[in-house]
Amino acid sequence: MKQQSVKKFKRRWAKINEFQDDELRKLSIRQKLYQLSSIVRLAMGMQLDFSEDQEKRKVRSRWIFLKRGNS
Repeated sequence: MKQQSVKKFKRRWAKINEFQDDELRKLSIRQKLYQLSSIVRLAMGMQLDFSEDQEKRKVRSRWIFLKRGNS
C-alpha cells in the first residue's frame, strides 16, 4: 500500500471507531446490562470454562504490577 492509501485507511477506521464509541455512550445502563446478560447466557449455553488457571493469574498480576510502574 502506498503511504497515502494507508493514511486514508487509518482515517476511515478512526471514523468508524468514533461512531462505535458514540453509539456505546448512547446506550442506557439497562441496554448494556441486557447485552452483558446475553453474552453470559451464550457462554454458559456453550459450556465455556470460566475458571482461570494459576499461570494466567500470575502473568496478569505481573502485567498489572509493571503497568503501575512498580518494577
